[in-house]
Amino acid sequence: MPYAAYSSTSPGPQFSFENRNEARGILGTLAGTGEPVVTADSLDDLRLRAKAHLADHPEHSLYLTDADKRVYDIILCQAYHEAIERRENYIAVVSAVCVFAVTCLVAMAFSGMGFWGLVIFLGAAGLYLTIVKFRINNALELAVGLEINLIVLLIMAARLFR
Repeated sequence: MPYAAYSSTSPGPQFSFENRNEARGILGTLAGTGEPVVTADSLDDLRLRAKAHLADHPEHSLYLTDADKRVYDIILCQAYHEAIERRENYIAVVSAVCVFAVTCLVAMAFSGMGFWGLVIFLGAAGLYLTIVKFRINNALELAVGLEINLIVLLIMAARLFR
């Protein structure tokens, strides 16, 4: 068993850049590894077996090491991790939009604006969604800023139309 792959999800593996040697393709060392998830006699065979393991366990990240725990490669299921990141971003944006909508509608109700309050709200929501769509700014920070501006605008407009 000269080569082994260790999962980052198992308890213990700690990657270190000590003994890094780019000329030999060594990224660093691994300490406290626990049990390997895949073993092989060659590094190429280990890569193939590790990719097969990732097909069954896409949430894992694997450190490909030799018998001395020198790390030659770190592989992961890129599509899985990108999908998880997109889902987390989507949940954060949807949560921000829901909070944005509820608090703004409450502010609009208390401002007594009626139709014009709804027009202002829809304009602010449209601006927010446009900026998020084009990824101009951080979605959550932008939601807070737009919500504050919308509430101030509703209060100012309520004073003007009374």
